[in-house]
Amino acid sequence: MREIFFEYFKPSKGELKQAWSNGLFSFDSNVLLNLYRYSSKTSNDLFRILEFFADRIRLTHQATLEFLDHRTEAISKQTNAYDEVKNVLDESLNGIISKLNNYKRHSTIEVDKIITKANGAIDNLKIDIDNFKKHHPAHETKDDILERLEALSKKRIGLPFESEELEKIFKEGKGRYDKEVPPGYKDRQTKKNSSDHRLYGDLIL
Repeated sequence: MREIFFEYFKPSKGELKQAWSNGLFSFDSNVLLNLYRYSSKTSNDLFRILEFFADRIRLTHQATLEFLDHRTEAISKQTNAYDEVKNVLDESLNGIISKLNNYKRHSTIEVDKIITKANGAIDNLKIDIDNFKKHHPAHETKDDILERLEALSKKRIGLPFESEELEKIFKEGKGRYDKEVPPGYKDRQTKKNSSDHRLYGDLIL
């Protein structure tokens, strides 16, 4: 049974030890993109792990391509998040003020005083966010993450498929997606206007 349906069985301690001792490590593009999303400490910790296993790391051409395609988007999202959070605070404050104004005629609730304090609290939070932004890594001008990945991946990136092989994968992908067979079919709606190379990216990987 185990030989045929191995994916349903937990690996033995010996198999796990063998995998950790001799196995190769390969990553989806999101693992690499997360280096921009993590805190500097967490990114550095992950890099230390990657560098420790450097001789056993192999990156697929597809994962590397997707990382490079989405890298600037990941950087921009992190940078833009500061202003987005400030907008969330402003919208929340406006909602609070709008609802509090319904109690302006209450006999003892001092709505104006509450609104003044809420304004002050939001202003202080926005100052904190601006201070956080000052310490945000400037990956747009000096991308140390890309530099470290480039050094780590030398001679460890696979070659792309030939066009004929890709066409076979695209054809297989269409059949799999029509039958909702993984991987990647759940992305069909969000990527329906994308190229075949992107639409069937998970299958290529």
